[in-house]
Amino acid sequence: MSQSDSPISTEPGDVESLPTKDSAVQPPQLAPEIPVNRRVDFDTTVEAMALTAIVIGLAVTALLLVLVLRVVHAYESREIDEVAEEEADRDAQLERLDAREHEDEEAAAR
Repeated sequence: MSQSDSPISTEPGDVESLPTKDSAVQPPQLAPEIPVNRRVDFDTTVEAMALTAIVIGLAVTALLLVLVLRVVHAYESREIDEVAEEEADRDAQLERLDAREHEDEEAAAR
């Protein structure tokens, strides 16, 4: 494109060839404008469900931590093998006690 073909004149004092406001290219609108007086309702169910899931997850985690701490405090140990041995010893002791009570009841019934 030569200088004579350009819509803008480069000669001093030539005002007629300058672009006007109406002829300027407007940028495209990316989103439609929402009128100020129009009410837009948003569905917040998704956000409420996500927050509820987070709260429930935190509550379950806290509950499990409390249970673990109670087991550690009750058995005074952090090793699972030691806890299993103590449980087995307590079960055996309770079985012997139940067997002894059963024998006493059988003897009293005769």
